[in-house]
Amino acid sequence: DEVGPEHVLTAEIEKWKALHVPTVDIRIGNLDAGVVNEMLSHRLKLLPHSTRTLAGIVTQRTEANPLFVNQLLRSLFDDKSITFSEKERRWKWDDAAIQRRGIADNVVEFICGKLRKLAIESQQLLMNAACLGSQSSEESSLRLLWGQDDIDFDLHLALLITEGLLCKVNETPARFSFPHDRIQEAVYAKLIPAGERTSMHLNIARILRSSELCSDQRVYTVVDQYVRARDLVVDDDERIEVVKLCLNAGVKASLAAAFSLSSWCLSQGILFLCDSDWETEYKLCLRCHSKCAVSQHIIGEHSNALKSLEPVFKYGKTLLDTMESSLTFIEVQSAQGNFKEGLESGLELLAQLGQTFPPNPSQSDIVEDFGRVERLRKSTDIQSLLEREIEDPIIISTIKALTVLHRVAFRQNQTYLALFGLRGAELTLTSGACLESTVSFASMAILQVRMQRFHEARELARFTLDLLKRKKDTLYLPRVFVSVFASIYPQLESMQHSAEQLKHGYQVGINMGDADWG
Repeated sequence: DEVGPEHVLTAEIEKWKALHVPTVDIRIGNLDAGVVNEMLSHRLKLLPHSTRTLAGIVTQRTEANPLFVNQLLRSLFDDKSITFSEKERRWKWDDAAIQRRGIADNVVEFICGKLRKLAIESQQLLMNAACLGSQSSEESSLRLLWGQDDIDFDLHLALLITEGLLCKVNETPARFSFPHDRIQEAVYAKLIPAGERTSMHLNIARILRSSELCSDQRVYTVVDQYVRARDLVVDDDERIEVVKLCLNAGVKASLAAAFSLSSWCLSQGILFLCDSDWETEYKLCLRCHSKCAVSQHIIGEHSNALKSLEPVFKYGKTLLDTMESSLTFIEVQSAQGNFKEGLESGLELLAQLGQTFPPNPSQSDIVEDFGRVERLRKSTDIQSLLEREIEDPIIISTIKALTVLHRVAFRQNQTYLALFGLRGAELTLTSGACLESTVSFASMAILQVRMQRFHEARELARFTLDLLKRKKDTLYLPRVFVSVFASIYPQLESMQHSAEQLKHGYQVGINMGDADWG
C-alpha cells in the first residue's frame, strides 16, 4: 500500500483506465517470516534453523517490510548487535538484547533516526537530492548544488552510498537515486523544515537555470523546481522567463511524443501567466495556450483543452493567430463525438479562409470538382511540386483545416470527405506543396481507384509517398499509409506487398498516440 491515491503512478493509471487501456492490478504485500529467514540465512551464511529466532524478531519489529528489514539489519551490523566471532568463525548475536533494543515503530521514523546521525554536509547533499525528487538525479546537478570542494562531495556521496541512502542507477551520465521512495520522503519531511522548502526549491531552480546544465533533460527538473516555488516568483522578468522555460520544455516533450509531460509543463507555464500578459507577451501567451490544448487533447483531457483555448479566442487578434486553436477545438469536438458540430465549425472556418462548400453536397458536386482538379493535374508537372513550397500562410492554414476536417467528415458526411481532399489537391497544384498535401493527394488517389483509373491512382500514390519522404515528418504517415497501402495498392497488386508498410504505419501511429490511424 505504498502507492496511495495521491501518488503520481495512481493518477497515471487512472488516466489509462479512463482511456480504456487494459490494466491489471497486482498487489505485492510484505515478506513473510519464512522469506525473511531465508534472507538472514543467506546473508549470515548460516543454516536456516540458526537464524529462525532472529528472523522472527526482525519480522515482528518491521512487519516484514523489505526496506525496513534491510535498514534494520544494516543498523544491527553498524551498532555491533551482530558481530563476527573470529573464534567460532561465524556471526553471533544476542536474541534477547535485540528484542529489548529500541526500534522505531515505522520505517520513516527508523530512517529519520539514521539521518540525524549523519554529518551536516551529508544531510545537505541528501536534502538537495530529495528536493530534486524521488526520481534519479544527475551527479552534475548534485555537484553544482553542492557548491563546495569536489573532494568533500565525493567523500560524502560515497558515504551515503555505503549507508544505503543513495544508489547509483546510471553510469553515463552518472545518476543517483534513493533506493526507496520512503527514504526520499523521510529526508524531505524530516530534514528540511516546512517553512524552508519553498525557498530551497527556488534556490535550486535559479542555480540550475543560470548554469549550462539547463538543457536537454535537465530543463524538466528546473521547471519542476520553479513550480514548487511558484509563490516566491514575484519578479515579472523572472516569471516570464519561467513561462518561456515551461514552453520550451512542453514543446520538447511533445516532439518526443511525451504528451502527458508536455501537457504538465505547458499548463504549469500558464499558471505563471496573468491576463495583463496578453498585452505585453501576446505571442508567448498564444503559444502556451495553443500548444497546451493540443497536448491535452491528445492525452484525452478534452475539458482541460477547451479551458486552455478560451483565452485564445478571447484575446486572439487575427484569424491566423487563432488558427491552431480553432483546429484543436474542432478535433476536441470530434473526439467527444460531436461530429456534426465539428463539421459545422470547420465549414465556418473554411468560409473565413475563403473556401466555401455546398450545404448539402451530392455526388454531382464530387464529379464536378474531380473534373476540374483532374484537368489541372494533367496540365501540371506534379513532380515539380516536390520542390515548390507554399508561401501564402492563408493557403497553408486552409490545407491544414481541410486535413483536420477529413477525420470529422469521415464520420459525419463522406461526401464532404471527397470534396475536402479534392480542394486540398487543387490548392497544392496551384500554390505548391506542404506536409498536409500528402493527405489531400492520398484522398484523390482513392477517388481514382473508385473510378477504375488505376494508372492515375498509382501515379498519385507514388507522388504522395515521395512528398511524405521529402517532408521528413511522420505526423501524417499513419493516415497516408492506411490510404495508400490498405485502400489503393491492394487494388493494384497483392496485399502481401503492403504488409510491412502497414505494420510500420501502425507502429508509428501507436507511438504518436494516433488511435484513429495507428
